[in-house]
Amino acid sequence: MGTSEYNVKIADFGLSTFASSNPREKLYEKCGTPCYAAPEILRGLGYTSKCDMFSLGSLFFNLVTGRYLFPGTNKMQVMKKNKECDLAWIHDYLNEITPTCKDLILQFLEIDACKRPTARESLMHPWFKQNEEAIMQLLQMNENLAKPTILSVGMQPIGLMPGPGQGLITEMP
Repeated sequence: MGTSEYNVKIADFGLSTFASSNPREKLYEKCGTPCYAAPEILRGLGYTSKCDMFSLGSLFFNLVTGRYLFPGTNKMQVMKKNKECDLAWIHDYLNEITPTCKDLILQFLEIDACKRPTARESLMHPWFKQNEEAIMQLLQMNENLAKPTILSVGMQPIGLMPGPGQGLITEMP
């Protein structure tokens, strides 16, 4: 089965940015949800598409443990923990999952973006291979759920991450 058969849909591009066609070119616009964003975004040193793999790892961690990767009582606290990116504590929460699942999550959450797998490399991971039938069923369910529906209320981003010396935008017009 080739990767072209996967039809993955990602929702909520309200906090996204456009990537360059050059995969090595870094982006600098701060965007994303603080508890899922890669730390290199908040550090302001530039990022590539590998930041999406970190975000996937953060979401994956949240789904299998029921915990946020960067817990906090407010956005500033979450952003501070994200910038520091001390993940030594997460191993205790990954003991209940399969070794292949744990390995995949830890690869996604690699602090060095250059060492994170690409999306294509990730699909070759043994976890995806072991669970291929279940994943195909979930993708089919997702496709059925993603069929167009009429929404009465538009979705708007709550706010963007602040730059140095800027406050948070808490409401959008």
